[in-house]
Amino acid sequence: MSTKENQRKIYRLTFVCVFVLISFFSFVFPRHDRSWFGDFSHEFIGDVFLTVSYFDVCENNRYNCRPVFIGAPIAPKKLNLNGTIVPAEDFRRKKYFRGRYDPSKNKSYEALNKWNEKNPKNIFYYPKQTIDKKKLNKANLVLNYLLFIISLGLIWSYRNFSITIVNSLASIVSKGWKKL
Repeated sequence: MSTKENQRKIYRLTFVCVFVLISFFSFVFPRHDRSWFGDFSHEFIGDVFLTVSYFDVCENNRYNCRPVFIGAPIAPKKLNLNGTIVPAEDFRRKKYFRGRYDPSKNKSYEALNKWNEKNPKNIFYYPKQTIDKKKLNKANLVLNYLLFIISLGLIWSYRNFSITIVNSLASIVSKGWKKL
């Protein structure tokens, strides 16, 4: 084997090792939800896909509320207050994909405020939201490991690109060295 061929193998190996480390820290280390990309994907999946909006049903005061279980399966998602349908989704706070202000949602706010002020049955409704943590952790884990495996395939398929990078850097350095 020639020294030129050995250099090319070293360049490829270095390229693969460096980018595998970058990919490892980007997707799976130290944990899938705390890595560089994992933190963003954890927030994004939770906010966009796995947030459940519901109403807390409280009797007599705000502190005497019915229990809400994981994912709020039995909590009301829509209310019919004096003929006005009030969905809990209208009160949801979003970090991603915030919509424009919709004047039709204003009726929901008015109907809920009127109900909580006049309240004929002494039952109060308060909008809340929750994230299903178990589903979020599983989805984020699968996504980040899948992206890590895909990145390994891409790194391996572009390993010959390292020779182009080294050759261009060497030509820049040699031109600069000649000018000195």
